[in-house]
Amino acid sequence: MRKGLVAVVLLIALVAGYGGVAQMRAGLDRFAADGCAISSDGTLPFAAQMAERLGWAHQQGDWLLLGPILCTIVPPSVTPQISAGDPDVAPFISAVDANPDMPGCFADTEAMEKSLVLSRGWTEEHAYRATMTMLAAGILSGEWRFYGEDFLATPLGFQLTTGVCGNVPYAEGLKESHADMIAGFDSFLRINAPGTACKPGGQFGYLKWVENYTLVGQGPVVNAWQFLEVGYLLTASEWVDGVSLRGKGMPRPPICVPEDMIPKE
Repeated sequence: MRKGLVAVVLLIALVAGYGGVAQMRAGLDRFAADGCAISSDGTLPFAAQMAERLGWAHQQGDWLLLGPILCTIVPPSVTPQISAGDPDVAPFISAVDANPDMPGCFADTEAMEKSLVLSRGWTEEHAYRATMTMLAAGILSGEWRFYGEDFLATPLGFQLTTGVCGNVPYAEGLKESHADMIAGFDSFLRINAPGTACKPGGQFGYLKWVENYTLVGQGPVVNAWQFLEVGYLLTASEWVDGVSLRGKGMPRPPICVPEDMIPKE
């Protein structure tokens, strides 16, 4: 028996001895909130080492990305400092009928940030981050959306969907597209990442996302701007480093792959 085959047989035996795939998954799924990516800074768990040997995890630069058989990527956690009901936030959200051609409660984020600087004594950077995390947390919950059915028609901005603000003609589309985004999050990132370079602003690099989305299994695209929602949510998370008022930051796996891993066209 060849050495390579012997090694595989031994690994399979180790997996069985470890408790099987289900037990390995139970031990590694804690990395789901980290994007199923493990930094090379620390010692890899034994289950992750076995997964890499079996081809169930792959090295991507300084990260080991666990495959879907062992870990399901869930959206990153984002904790907001402000909310739509705050007195220095609410005045900068339009009435639901303020724009007859596009009903909805849209945020004037620039004015909102200026208000936060004055009312709370924050720096412009702090106000920017606070506004971004509020919107990102809302994208995750469905409270805030950047929604449109046509990619050629840019939405007026991020819109609030709670209370009377949710009483819009496209309410079902808002609900359906949010459910699709959450259900297909793991597949969506895994399909797009191989063509997305880990470089500044790379989290918005879903150039073929509509084409790839059909492979996720969630049906046809409902929100033509879902790629921006996902990118914005990721930007506010720890999966993107160095985000600032004037910089989009550097994403890491599972959002992207190192540039040298992208085939040259």
